[in-house]
Amino acid sequence: MKRDLPPSYGHSCITVGAYNHRDSSLYIHSSYGNNRIQFEKPNIVAPGVNVYGPSISRNSTESGLSMTYDTGTSVAAAHVAGAAANLMSWGIVQGNNAGMNANSIRTYLIRGADRNPAYIYPNMESGMGTLNLYQTILRLRE
Repeated sequence: MKRDLPPSYGHSCITVGAYNHRDSSLYIHSSYGNNRIQFEKPNIVAPGVNVYGPSISRNSTESGLSMTYDTGTSVAAAHVAGAAANLMSWGIVQGNNAGMNANSIRTYLIRGADRNPAYIYPNMESGMGTLNLYQTILRLRE
């Protein structure tokens, strides 16, 4: 009998939680904790509360772009997806790490994550810390 598990139960996926970048609080609807196979999730958290960005609305601003504030783990996941795309560009396109994959990207992002010294990591709320692509890139240069 095959059991279907959510994608976040996989070893290779990067699970993302959302936090408020203004006060560093965890977004109340961001899932966290150990899953049924005892992996602590999320792996990392990224800004996901009242983030200003592009909208699909037809109402445009002075610049011609339609902008809005949005909240949710999908906003945080978009941050991490963008960071992963930047790392893949550096690794695969620029030839710095042709074997880069989801596992190595997750590891790089975790190594570069910001950690509050008041907390123990990993933890069930913010995984291994908050996304910091700049610090990730600095660590890749070491």
